[in-house]
Amino acid sequence: MKLKNPSEYVTANVDVKTGDIIQFLNEGQYTHPPQNPEREVLTFKVLLPNGEEKKISVNKTSQKELMSAWCPDDMDSSHWVGKKAKVTITTQQVFDKLKDVIFLTPLIEAPIPVIEDEPKGTEPDPEPEE
Repeated sequence: MKLKNPSEYVTANVDVKTGDIIQFLNEGQYTHPPQNPEREVLTFKVLLPNGEEKKISVNKTSQKELMSAWCPDDMDSSHWVGKKAKVTITTQQVFDKLKDVIFLTPLIEAPIPVIEDEPKGTEPDPEPEE
């Protein structure tokens, strides 16, 4: 039996892997991690590919990407609710250790093109005869 990750936060390469899609469930809030109380991080609740809901702290690089796509004019994270992002995991040096870091890229759903029917009762002009 595969055990679940007991952490309330998303863990790279445990809860998500590169290429996974997550969905934002709330507009987030600023929190202070217990290991570094003077630091402020932006934390959201997200839906994972396996259907679980967990918290994720979004790094500044991902914040900039998501803001420019989803709220470029007013920087209001309430626009993020329901939006989806693609996960990329990279190993980086964080302080004195190498860590797997989650980066998020916004998924932009292309609008569905509207194909208008020709008005009924109109026939295309016949081609001229030679």
